[in-house]
Amino acid sequence: MSAAVLFSATGGNPFVGLLPVGIIGGSAFIVVAALMLWDLHRREKAGTLDMPKAGLPDGMTKADLARAPREQPSG
Repeated sequence: MSAAVLFSATGGNPFVGLLPVGIIGGSAFIVVAALMLWDLHRREKAGTLDMPKAGLPDGMTKADLARAPREQPSG
């Protein structure tokens, strides 16, 4: 038996108890997710949400990218 089960008030009930996988331990994650969803919605509505473009620009292929000169890292 683990120490968490031995020393918890509920006898190790992971749904309610003091274990990090329970509702009490996971409630912080739920609150943070709700705040992030609210912030995302607020920034979308205001038009200030900056979404990065994924993939290659239109008309470019991987072969074009391989032929392009590479920048040398400064260091």
